[in-house]
Amino acid sequence: MKHTKNFGSEYELLNFRNEHWFSSVGCVFYKVPMADKLTEIMAWKRKEIADVVRPVSLNELQALHQSLSPVPSFANALRRSDGKLAVIAEIKRRSPSAGAIALAVSATEQALNYRTAKADCLSVLTDQKYFGGTLEDLNSVTRRFKAEPPALPCLRKDFMVHPFQVLQARQAGSSAILIIVRALLDEEIRILHDAAKRQDWMHFLKSTPKRNSPVPSRMMLKLSG
Repeated sequence: MKHTKNFGSEYELLNFRNEHWFSSVGCVFYKVPMADKLTEIMAWKRKEIADVVRPVSLNELQALHQSLSPVPSFANALRRSDGKLAVIAEIKRRSPSAGAIALAVSATEQALNYRTAKADCLSVLTDQKYFGGTLEDLNSVTRRFKAEPPALPCLRKDFMVHPFQVLQARQAGSSAILIIVRALLDEEIRILHDAAKRQDWMHFLKSTPKRNSPVPSRMMLKLSG
C-alpha cells in the first residue's frame, strides 16, 4: 500500500478501490521497509509496557466491547459512497524521521479542524517517546466527538505488542488499531489479530514479508474468504 499524496505530513489518502487489496472485514496489507529505528522502537515499547500489562482473554475483550458505547466504523468510513479517495488525517507532534512537526498542537482542536476539513477518519499517535503522543490524546478526541457529534472513527496508531494495548484502545474509544507484522513474532500477530476481531474492529496489518513465516498469507486467505 502507498500514500498517494501528503498534506503537510498530516494526511494520508488511501485508494482502496483501484490500487490495494481490501478484505471484506477491513484488513489492509501493505509493505514498508524494516529499519533499525523500528527495531529500537519495538524494543522500547516492550520495556515501556512491561510493568502494566496483564493477561487479557478474548472473553474479557468481548465483554468490554459489549459494555461500552458503539464506536463509528472505520471500514465504513473508508468505503465512500461517491467513489472518491478516503482521507485519514493524522495527529502527530513529531517523528524520528521528520523531527518536530507540531509539538504544541492540541489533539482535540486538531481533530475538530480535520473534521471541518472533511477528513473521513483520524489516526492518533499514542506513543510518547518517539512521536509525542499519549493515550489521553485519543481519549480526549473521542470524548469530544461523543459530546459534539458527528464522530469520526479513530485509529490508535502505536506499536502494538500485547492485547492489553488493544483493551486500552477500546476503552479510549478507538475504532481501529495498527499491527506492524514485520516487527512481531508470529504468535503475537495471531494474538493481536484475534483480539481486534473480538472487538469487531478494523485493523491494519502493516507488513514486509517475513521469510519462512506463513502467518500473513494464512490470515489473508482467511479474511478474504
